[in-house]
Amino acid sequence: MAKTISELNSLSLSKIGKLFYTLSPIDVSELNALYRAEFIGPLWLRITAGPALSLTGLRGWWGKEFVESTIAYNLVATDSGRIPKLQMAIGMAPSPFDGKRTVQLTYSFDAPIPWRYVTDELRWLDERRILAMTYVNRPLFYRIAFPFLLSQQENN
Repeated sequence: MAKTISELNSLSLSKIGKLFYTLSPIDVSELNALYRAEFIGPLWLRITAGPALSLTGLRGWWGKEFVESTIAYNLVATDSGRIPKLQMAIGMAPSPFDGKRTVQLTYSFDAPIPWRYVTDELRWLDERRILAMTYVNRPLFYRIAFPFLLSQQENN
């Protein structure tokens, strides 16, 4: 199983998806932490992910903070530090990919487009890292998922 960043970056989106299906689901109670994000996968995705997020309101995306069992925030890096942006609801639901019950992060319907249609699904890669898959929860799009890695940080 690919575990290093280099190994994950050498995989196609399809192979990352297959890896994702083999991973253990996360319990919501395990998420009270701060996680640094990193784009993984094919080079074209790693190059375009940052600019794409900038166009959709998450310029400087740094990672995610899980503050309680039902709420998480995207964090963006600014000159004055990391600030929370775009609150997410944390829930458990069957995955549209393999039916396993897993943690899903969703945005409110009044969130800006495209975020109101986006879901992040999370599974443990190892004891401190989460493999996440982002997909647009709309017909024709929900089977296309983009991976990223979340690595647990100290809360400082």
